[in-house]
Amino acid sequence: MVTEFTKEKELPLIARDISWLAFNDRVLQEA
Repeated sequence: MVTEFTKEKELPLIARDISWLAFNDRVLQEA
């Protein structure tokens, strides 16, 4: 139960981190 809950909580965080890194890369390239 705990592992399932952890996965449910971690997936959105990982997706957010990836999108944040992609956003930063795009901003740096445009700068």
